[in-house]
Amino acid sequence: MTKICIGCGSILQSNDKSSKGYIRENKLENSFYCENCFKLIHYGKISNTNREVNYNKIISNINKSNYPVLFVIDILNLNEENLKYLKLIKNKKYILLSKFDILPRGIKEGKIVKYFKDKFMDVDNVYCVSGVNNYNIDKIFSILTEKKYKNIFISGLTNAGKSTLLNAFLRLNDKKELITTSSVPNTTLENINININGINFIDTPGFKYEVSLYNEVDNTKLLKILPKKELKIKTIQVKDGDSIIINDILRIDYKGDNNSLNFYMSNKLQYKKFKTKNKKYLLDFNNKEYELEGKKDIVISGLGFIKLNKKGNLKIYINNLDLISIRDKMI
Repeated sequence: MTKICIGCGSILQSNDKSSKGYIRENKLENSFYCENCFKLIHYGKISNTNREVNYNKIISNINKSNYPVLFVIDILNLNEENLKYLKLIKNKKYILLSKFDILPRGIKEGKIVKYFKDKFMDVDNVYCVSGVNNYNIDKIFSILTEKKYKNIFISGLTNAGKSTLLNAFLRLNDKKELITTSSVPNTTLENINININGINFIDTPGFKYEVSLYNEVDNTKLLKILPKKELKIKTIQVKDGDSIIINDILRIDYKGDNNSLNFYMSNKLQYKKFKTKNKKYLLDFNNKEYELEGKKDIVISGLGFIKLNKKGNLKIYINNLDLISIRDKMI
């Protein structure tokens, strides 16, 4: 009898330890999770299991089904790359801007939803959600119940919070959390079907970012730099000739009138301000200069964003310049 890991969706097997779904043979009969998911849940350990995913097949299966889709977008990584996959899905969509709990308190959902509609896609059914503090979880579930949907896909880019959302639906209905969640990309490897009060939710593997810090650093470092709690905005005042370094990831050289930069990034990051004439930090990285009018966000895919409050010139050093995009300020 074929058994499925309820954490990642892989078929449980005891033949190949390097492949997904592995569990020791003597544990196979009574196990509900593969070894990787078990270690991730109980010990936070990460394996190097092969995580190749056929994204074209995922899109094709969704569109053939005609089932509605909950498309989950990480609110800190709101950029054009999300829209590429969103537009490929032809079914009815509910767009969920996840991790709303990460943003500082006081920011209104209506403002974020309006920003998405104005700057990215003017569509109905856009909501801010958080599976951590259950923000809008009951509202979304009520909508789906009232529509009498029988099958619903949950889709989005990797680490958007799809599995966290599904676990929140389970908690809402007094059921045990089942799906493995982690900041490590592609924790879900195959479709996972979970029936909650008559609705079959199909959790799909996250689409891989073509350009993201997720692809640039190892998993151990990734776990340290991704935000997990409400952001404490880091505000740094800058003058002409000032520079800022963030860990060993990013350097910013500033030119212009007195200004301030607001960093919406993990609270664990470390910042150092120094004079640009100091040539000892990250100069071997690639760099690009931006002349910005102010009230702009500099998005670093996978890390967060920086709000520039007034006109200024920023020279940014980073290993992969494609990680950087500029948008009108969100907050």
